[in-house]
Amino acid sequence: MRGINRKYMAILIIFLISIIFSKVIDPVSLNLQEDKNKDFFGREKAKNNDILYVGGNGPNNYTKIQDAIDDANDGDTIFVFNGTYFEHLIINKSISIIGEDKNTTIIDGNWNGTVVEIIEVDVVLKGFTIRYGKGYGIFVFGGYNVSITNNIITNNFGDGIYVHWGFSCNISNNIIKNNWDGIYLDCTNYVNITGNQIIWNDRGIHLYQAGDSTISCNILKENAVCGILSDSSGSNYIFDNILTHNGAGIYLHYSLGSNISSNIISYNDLGISIKLSYWLTIFNNTCSNNFIGIQISDSKSNKIIYNTIQDNKGEKYGIIKFDGICIFNSCYKNKISCNNLINDTISFIEYQPHANSIKHNYYEDKIGIGPKLLLGFKVVVINPGREILIPWIKFDWFPAREPYNL
Repeated sequence: MRGINRKYMAILIIFLISIIFSKVIDPVSLNLQEDKNKDFFGREKAKNNDILYVGGNGPNNYTKIQDAIDDANDGDTIFVFNGTYFEHLIINKSISIIGEDKNTTIIDGNWNGTVVEIIEVDVVLKGFTIRYGKGYGIFVFGGYNVSITNNIITNNFGDGIYVHWGFSCNISNNIIKNNWDGIYLDCTNYVNITGNQIIWNDRGIHLYQAGDSTISCNILKENAVCGILSDSSGSNYIFDNILTHNGAGIYLHYSLGSNISSNIISYNDLGISIKLSYWLTIFNNTCSNNFIGIQISDSKSNKIIYNTIQDNKGEKYGIIKFDGICIFNSCYKNKISCNNLINDTISFIEYQPHANSIKHNYYEDKIGIGPKLLLGFKVVVINPGREILIPWIKFDWFPAREPYNL
C-alpha cells in the first residue's frame, strides 16, 4: 500500500507542478505574441496595408496628396500619378508615398514654406521632384527609419533635405541641386547617404553634431563653399565619393575620429581641409589638380597615410611652394606617412615645426638617396600681437624610393 500511495503522491505532485508552470508560462507566451504585433515603439502594427491613389483617372482617386495622407493608416502606400501638385505636405503617419516618375511627378511649394515635412517614423518618400520651397525642400524632424530615395530636390530657398534629431535614416539615389545646403544633418546619427548627385548648392552635405553616419558613392560638384562639411561631428565614414569643382572638397572642422578614405578629390580650391580636429584617418584618397591637396591646421593626433597627392597648383612664397600637404599653426602628433607626392611636396608654417611625424613618403622630385629636405617657416612670437616668420627646414628622414601602389 505504501508503494501505491507513493506512486499516487508522485503523480499528484507532477500534476500540481504542471498547473503552476502553465499559469506562469501562458502569460509570458501571450506577451510574446502581443509583441510580434507591435513595432519598435510599442505601437500596434498596421494590418491592412492598403494602396491609395492620387491623380490619374480612377473613380475614387484623390486629387490632393495631403487628403490621401489624412485618410491613410500606418502601413498604407500612397501612389501618386504624374502631375504637378501645388501642396505643402505634412507626413504624420508611417506610410510610403511613391511617385510615378520623379521627372514628371512634382510637388511644388510655389515659393512658400517647406514643401514636405516628415514628423513620423517608418516613412518612405520616393519618386518625386520637390521644388520651390521658401523653406526646406524636405524637413525630417525626429525621424527614425525614414527613407528618401530616387527624388529630384531642387530650387529650394532653404536646404534640400534637413534632418533634425533623426536616427537610422536612408538618403540615396537623389539628385539634389540648387538649394542652400544640399543635405543638412543636425544632431542626427546613423544616416546612410549614398549614390546621390549633389550639385550647385552652397554646401553639398553639411554635418553638425552628427555621428556614426556613412557618406559614400556620391558625386558632389560645383558646390560654392564645400562638397562635404563636417562640423562638431565624429565617427563618420566618408568614402568612395567624387568631389570636384567645389570651394573645398571636404572640410573637417572640430571633427573627431572619422574615417575619410578612397575619395577622388580634384579641381577644388582645397582638396581636404582639416582644422581643430582630432583622431581622423585620411587614407587612400586621390587629391589632384586642386589649389592645395591637403591642408591641416591647429589639429592633433590625425593620420594622413597612403594618399596620392598630385599636380596641385599651390602658391610660392619665395622659393617655398605650398601645394601638396600644408601644415599650419599649432599641429601636434599628426602622422603624415606613406603618401605619394607627384609634382607636389610637404610644406609648413608652424609654431613647433618638429611636433609631427613625417616619414616614408614618396617624392617624385627626390634625387638620390638620403633624407628629403622640406622647406617652410617657423612662427616666432616677438611679443603679444606681433609674430614673425623665419625660414625653416625639416626632413623626411626615410623617404620611399619607389611610389606606393595605391
